[in-house]
Amino acid sequence: MSVIIFHRRNKCIGCHYCVDVAPDFFYMDEQDGKASLIDSTEKKGIFTIKVLNQLAENAKQAQSVCPMKIIEVRPLNLSST
Repeated sequence: MSVIIFHRRNKCIGCHYCVDVAPDFFYMDEQDGKASLIDSTEKKGIFTIKVLNQLAENAKQAQSVCPMKIIEVRPLNLSST
């Protein structure tokens, strides 16, 4: 089973929490000080990436520690693929 990680980057305040708990998924952009979702694609300001559920535990932790609540980890809806 896979999940999709959503990141609303434009609302990031640069607290670094997501990078601390999920460095395999997030890094801090040195140019603007905001977190970026590694290997993601952007559509309408939301960055996404699909990953296997068993690899997403750290991303789920990033979701829980983000003070802006701009990270979401959702199950992939197989009926829409």
